Amino acid sequence: MRSIGSPAVDSAPDTLGSVDDQTGDRDLRADMLDALQLMALPPDGQIAALPAFVATADEIALIFDEVFRAIDTRYADALFTEDQLTALRAIYRILNTMSQAPKESAATAHEAWVQSTWTHEALRTDPRWADLRDRALSLLTMLDATPGQPRLSGITYVSETEAWHGGSDP
Repeated sequence: MRSIGSPAVDSAPDTLGSVDDQTGDRDLRADMLDALQLMALPPDGQIAALPAFVATADEIALIFDEVFRAIDTRYADALFTEDQLTALRAIYRILNTMSQAPKESAATAHEAWVQSTWTHEALRTDPRWADLRDRALSLLTMLDATPGQPRLSGITYVSETEAWHGGSDP
């Protein structure tokens, strides 16, 4: 599990891939709408939106993190209003706080943190995930976007036995 803002995330190539048909440029606004749609889904919808072999909660956070960092460092003012950016940054801060592992080195403390934050059960019961879903829904409204199934274009997950490609019809 990588934490939000970790060097592994910073150095990772772009994995989302909405592309503007006219310019060929990555469409970061569309990618952010996808990330927000995924985050806004009810817990069982979030789980169903990604392949069974990934850590769903972790992936929700990482998908948002990747797009947010690309936007916030270069394109924020061109793509979003100040109110929208404030809301996006609040989501980022919540995820960043959630991704901080406990300082205790005991394996039991770490396992308890994982279970309380990064599991399917946490998506269903942790009030922080409910808050993130509410914030994502509010942001989608601010962006005049309709909540729904994210496309997740350009994302590919590969396990030992299968590959999953985003952007397919749900």
